[in-house]
Amino acid sequence: HWANADGSSLNADLELDGETLAHRCEHEFQNNAFVAGVIETHATDLIGGNGPSLQVRSDSDAYNDAAERVWRDWWSMPDIAGTLSGPEMLQQWIHLCWKRGEFVSQTVTDRTVRAGIKTRLNQIHPKRLMTPHDSAASTIRMGVELDRVGRRLAYHVLDAFAGDTDTLYNRSTSRILSKNIIHGFRQLEPGLVRGVPWMAPSLPTIAELRDFDTETLDAARMAADQAVVFQATHPDVDFIEHQ
Repeated sequence: HWANADGSSLNADLELDGETLAHRCEHEFQNNAFVAGVIETHATDLIGGNGPSLQVRSDSDAYNDAAERVWRDWWSMPDIAGTLSGPEMLQQWIHLCWKRGEFVSQTVTDRTVRAGIKTRLNQIHPKRLMTPHDSAASTIRMGVELDRVGRRLAYHVLDAFAGDTDTLYNRSTSRILSKNIIHGFRQLEPGLVRGVPWMAPSLPTIAELRDFDTETLDAARMAADQAVVFQATHPDVDFIEHQ
């Protein structure tokens, strides 16, 4: 039962099997309605319908109203792609934490904005973090460049979205300074570089429950297929009412 308890670090496990683990979590979310419901409920409980709001308190009511108005305008669409509101972005982060254990966003400047906050967030799928194949630097682990004491210097991101056809031919990466990256995950042990999917400990139980459901249905179907009904046609047979 404990054959796989070899004492390896989470970083070593993630480097070896991290993508496989994330793929299994994503599969369960996409194909298991119970799991999807748990995650959706958790995201709704944490974020709510409108997400967190900003309330400014100062001696000037006019300043308070103006500052909150600027915030609401930005919060309505902080995504540089123009697809996610603030609450929707936070809910997506919760989903990613369950499926991949982390979320990654890049702070960028939207120069098309003429007035108000120009800072926007560019959502980066965690699977795009990758150590360049032509890199000999031992300080880059799973796409994260570190210094000797573990400070994050930069992130190496696939230029093409991971999983797209383009990635089969184009494996080029861009180096983004860590000061421009928001990387959220649970620091489960010292030195952990990437996140561990929140769903990971539940995967064996989820798989066993699915097997149990399938086998129970198979047993019921087999019992129904093999059911036999005897009917007497002789006129002298006593009638027995079915209870």
